[in-house]
Amino acid sequence: MPHQVLDAAHLYSYSAEEFHHPHGGMLLRKDMHRLFDLGAISVNPEDHRIDVSAEFRGVPDYGVLHGAKLRVDLPAKAKKWLRLHWKQWRS
Repeated sequence: MPHQVLDAAHLYSYSAEEFHHPHGGMLLRKDMHRLFDLGAISVNPEDHRIDVSAEFRGVPDYGVLHGAKLRVDLPAKAKKWLRLHWKQWRS
């Protein structure tokens, strides 16, 4: 994937934290970064499967990701942020 379409994304709200936490980020495509920030895409902290909101599942590029497992191993500290994101947007 061309590096020009990738973003360093916070797994938490940087504006709320105002601090760069170790293991608090992930490299995402720019569109995925935006959808993650909006809560339209989240990662189930239990099984690391991607959850795409119903609103975007009909879009082929996003619908195919629904239920797919992350392709990267995450350190425990990153999983903490995914749990908080999931709780905010899926609970």
